[in-house]
Amino acid sequence: MRNPHSLKNQALHVFSVAGILFALLFTSQVSLAAQEAIITSERALIYSDMQMSSVLGYAVRGKKVLIGEVPRNKAQVYPITVSGKIAYIKARDVSTEKQNLNTENFIAERFLKSTEVVQDTRYTVSYFSFSSQMTNISNNGSLNDQDSLVWNGVSLRGDLLISNSWDVIVIVNYLIAEQERESYRNVELGMGAGYRILEFRKFVLRWDNQLMAVPHSSYTLQSDFRLNGYGFTAGTGLNLSLKFMQSFGLDLFGGIYYSKLTGFDAPNGYNSPRPSFVGNRLGLGLSYFY
Repeated sequence: MRNPHSLKNQALHVFSVAGILFALLFTSQVSLAAQEAIITSERALIYSDMQMSSVLGYAVRGKKVLIGEVPRNKAQVYPITVSGKIAYIKARDVSTEKQNLNTENFIAERFLKSTEVVQDTRYTVSYFSFSSQMTNISNNGSLNDQDSLVWNGVSLRGDLLISNSWDVIVIVNYLIAEQERESYRNVELGMGAGYRILEFRKFVLRWDNQLMAVPHSSYTLQSDFRLNGYGFTAGTGLNLSLKFMQSFGLDLFGGIYYSKLTGFDAPNGYNSPRPSFVGNRLGLGLSYFY
């Protein structure tokens, strides 16, 4: 009859050998699944877990590392070995051998990444001038048909990316024009579309088209009366955005605009104006990106 202790020792020996073989097999599979990569970010953080809740350290741009072939956590991170332990690095911080490491293609890719536009939503506050020529003027004061009238305005605009080349524009304007005894004040509310003609990381040139309602307009003849009306404005032009900080930039725009006002009912003895204005708008603003 065999010694129970001998049977137990034999079983332990078999399990030990099986464990070693399993470990060797696992290690070989891990090594086969590894791939060479290079750090592309200025400072790539290394995390202790795939949820990226704890930082172990960082790797600098240009350093070659071995990472797993299969990304984890919804393809946000790759596994990486640090001091013999499994850690994780963001997928966007590395470029793999499959992406042609140290080749002309990889260099071109890095150049494109350095010049690509960061597509941000932005809000812009602007001042602008509207130099217009008038028609259908009431001739109640000094203003006559074909006279020039300069408006001063402030604008609040929001730009939202909707495709690779197009932005949606939401805009609110307030304009004032005065000449001797007469003055106009307009509120403009509307939308538009902007097509990006040229775009780089810090520079975007866009062709804008806008259509705005004028829900409130006022025409004042000094102390004689003040009339309320309404109308619309349409315009087209170019917009230049220059991003000079992480969240701020300059905005320059110019274009041709047409405004039509109506609804003014002057008291007896005066003419009711139905004016239209066409001319150039030029503006400068400060943008906030997020």
